[in-house]
Amino acid sequence: MSDKDKLIYTLTVPCNDQKHQISLTKEGKLKLLNHSDNEIETELALEKLGGKLPECLKIQKAWESNSYYLKHRDDDHVLDEAVTYLNLAYNSRNLFKKKILGLFGVFIAGFIISVIISLIQQTFDLFWIYTFASVNVIWGFYYVFLLLDYGITLEFGIFFVSFIIIVGIFFSLISLHDFKILNIILFLIFMFLYIVPIVLNKVFLKVTSKIEED
Repeated sequence: MSDKDKLIYTLTVPCNDQKHQISLTKEGKLKLLNHSDNEIETELALEKLGGKLPECLKIQKAWESNSYYLKHRDDDHVLDEAVTYLNLAYNSRNLFKKKILGLFGVFIAGFIISVIISLIQQTFDLFWIYTFASVNVIWGFYYVFLLLDYGITLEFGIFFVSFIIIVGIFFSLISLHDFKILNIILFLIFMFLYIVPIVLNKVFLKVTSKIEED
């Protein structure tokens, strides 16, 4: 695997009156594309003697040391924005991996529940309908916990899940066709809510790939 394949985000920042690029690797390390290793060692040595670090090295140091970041973020907006965007890029990648694994988990859980229900009823005629319904209920619980994390009350969560279950039962009693339609609609809504944050993160990172000086 080449070094380029390991990079997940590249940010352009002002440094020494030029536009320099800083790349973030999958392992969470920064690569200063416009500074050689010898130059970095020299600049770090000069800093110990009272010299001022180039912006790229300040960002790298802030990335590696939270205390350095907290000390300098208020008087260096480039450093502050760079570390913020780099953190977002790194966390976004981890979130994407977790969401993909979570997506598989939801479908597997829905599949297992559908198998159990079908075995209890001794028929697999409605297997895929049960699968969709189970997936929707699991997603309902997922968003309840998500909303609870953002400060939504427990009562709202209980109401939300109860609403999904009651509406599902209601439609199943009225018409099998309506039950299918309801579950398809819920499935599309949950998929939309699940995928949109990933897409928005990607778009945001594309937009914030360059920082300008004031």
